[in-house]
Amino acid sequence: MPQSIHEQLETTKKELQQTENRLKILENRKHDVERRERTHRLIERGAMLESLVYGSGGSRPFGELRAGERGNPANSQCYIGISVP
Repeated sequence: MPQSIHEQLETTKKELQQTENRLKILENRKHDVERRERTHRLIERGAMLESLVYGSGGSRPFGELRAGERGNPANSQCYIGISVP
């Protein structure tokens, strides 16, 4: 039995809404993947920088303060400029 114009319109609206929702889900997944890739890249670059600064062991000598940590005012003005390609 043929559907009325109103029924066809409602069906088409529902299908459009479902398609828009699927698109939003896919865009969110894409954003999540991009964020994870960026985080991974930043962690890798930080690890490379740390290995260059502190050597292959990757750990700081016991008691050494990071730049800006409390307790040693001289550390608050310590800056390192490095360019990563």
